[in-house]
Amino acid sequence: MKYLLDSNVVIEYLSEMLPEKASLFIDKLPIQISVVTKMEILGWYEVNHVILKQLQDFIDRALVYDLSNDVVVQTIHIRQRHKIKLPDAIIAATALTTGAKLITHNIRDFEKINNLSLIDSHCL
Repeated sequence: MKYLLDSNVVIEYLSEMLPEKASLFIDKLPIQISVVTKMEILGWYEVNHVILKQLQDFIDRALVYDLSNDVVVQTIHIRQRHKIKLPDAIIAATALTTGAKLITHNIRDFEKINNLSLIDSHCL
């Protein structure tokens, strides 16, 4: 089974703010994220060099899915049918295109997207 981590999960995971059970689950996963998640977590405003190094180390260990044409087409499809922010649509499209379950704590942002398998990071 493939799992794609949403940006909020990565931030909570690295900040040790996830429930212990969720952190242990993620510890065992091959880390997979969207390029949007990479941009969001590395683009934190006023991040210091120590945290930036921690974030970059995490990214270096992750499989980062780029914006393939399939992801772009799926993103357009999602945006035509749902009122959703572009970054969230790209993350959802990445999960759908790769056949991954999306682990997020922002279930409401994604729940209306057909065929998207969601897991609440606080309910693992």
